[in-house]
Amino acid sequence: MMLLKESEGKMGEIMFGDNKDLYGVVEKSDGRIEIRVYHENGDIRQIIAANLANPSHFESWASFRDSNPRAKYHLASIVKRWRSHFRNNKVDFVMR
Repeated sequence: MMLLKESEGKMGEIMFGDNKDLYGVVEKSDGRIEIRVYHENGDIRQIIAANLANPSHFESWASFRDSNPRAKYHLASIVKRWRSHFRNNKVDFVMR
């Protein structure tokens, strides 16, 4: 059984992760979303950094089903939930 955590954090931040918070998502008043990256997975952080100007790159991740790495799995669940934002490049990433 897979344990998934999605919870409401401070100031409307929706948290994603298993036993620790990997991402936080905040819906902004201008219609964009801000994804806060809290994990230290270097490979995934590098992919995110390379695609900051092109969030639609991650739209294909919506079909990602593997459970490893967790950082990729949870980002895929964010893409699924806010797919239109990724498609329209209305996503800002913040590396924490």
